[in-house]
Amino acid sequence: MEIFTKKKHLNQALDSYCQEMDATIDALIECMDEFFAGKSLDDVEKVAKKVRKAESRCDSLRREIEQQLFAGALMPGARGDIFMLIEALDKVPNKAEDLANFVALVGPQIPDELHEDIREILSLTVKCTRALSESVVKLFKNLAKAGEQAQEVEVIETEIDKLERRLIRRIFQLELPYGHRMMLREMVTTMCAITDRAENASDRVEIIAVKRKT
Repeated sequence: MEIFTKKKHLNQALDSYCQEMDATIDALIECMDEFFAGKSLDDVEKVAKKVRKAESRCDSLRREIEQQLFAGALMPGARGDIFMLIEALDKVPNKAEDLANFVALVGPQIPDELHEDIREILSLTVKCTRALSESVVKLFKNLAKAGEQAQEVEVIETEIDKLERRLIRRIFQLELPYGHRMMLREMVTTMCAITDRAENASDRVEIIAVKRKT
């Protein structure tokens, strides 16, 4: 009975983690909206703090989950898989925080002609990370759904990869100082790293789902 109780607590902690990961992404989108609206860097920094706080809550939940695993929340063979999953998941809010910090500290000047592509990537980032959260939440409840959502992460990430390449190509076609173009490129690669890490985490979900089916 104790192992079932521990598993229930682990499931709840994973659900909570996904909620905080979603909150981190939501705060990031708010931060980017403030930036695109032309708000002062002080105003952008205020929202960036929300991103950091949400990411910090993710870190706390990650440590809680790891402690539960060390305490025997699952059978030994499954602990390593969940440990690798939570480590992969935690890189998603980390990258969201990186982007918020970059925008709040650097305040890059983004040409108007790039806004649409950047907003499209951000919109897809929300969809991608939501699909990742859903895949994790369903992992111990509906394996088929978990697998479907994990595959959706990969589909969206592939689309973002295409947009990233197109956007970087456009950046280097602009008549801007080389340093400015490199700064914009860094911002784009930081932004797209969020879904790259989400795809890595979705791979862990698929591995666990396959193992649980066998």
